[in-house]
Amino acid sequence: MTKLSKEQMSSLKEALKRASPRLVLPKLIEQIASSVPFSGEDASKVISVLASFYSLKVEKRLTFGKFFDELLEL
Repeated sequence: MTKLSKEQMSSLKEALKRASPRLVLPKLIEQIASSVPFSGEDASKVISVLASFYSLKVEKRLTFGKFFDELLEL
């Protein structure tokens, strides 16, 4: 994710906002990949990382603020 340009990050952010909720990760990846200016493989990697972070946040029952505070401490 750190290698994405500002344009790509902005595009990803907008695509995530527009995406309909999905329980199946490959369907979400497909939806996002079709509307971002980078490869489907890169979109898959980024969405997988974000999903992993979200799963960890839910598992630990953390607020977003507390989760990001802990993440930044790593």
